[in-house]
Amino acid sequence: MWWPDVRRTKSSAVAKLLGAVTILLAMGFVAVAGVGGWLYWDRTELRGEQVARDELEPLAAQQIPKVFGYDYQTVERSLNEVYPLLTPDYRQEFRGPREQGHHPAGA
Repeated sequence: MWWPDVRRTKSSAVAKLLGAVTILLAMGFVAVAGVGGWLYWDRTELRGEQVARDELEPLAAQQIPKVFGYDYQTVERSLNEVYPLLTPDYRQEFRGPREQGHHPAGA
């Protein structure tokens, strides 16, 4: 009569249990790392937004009137003063027609 080897069965069950525990621990570690990374990134992003908001509000309050509030009697001087404050796209838009190579009819 053949009897199963009890030691082999126990060692196989322990190995399976140990493998399952190892996999569960690895999955738990990955999940905790993912949540930690998400929380860190969320905090970093919120902090960056707050810093930008704090810095840009006074700067915008100072520079927007310079860009859009020029005196019509001194347009050239006003535009030359605000030109460095403009983005490249706005620089193109605010350039005079002569600087862009266009000449008014009859001029």
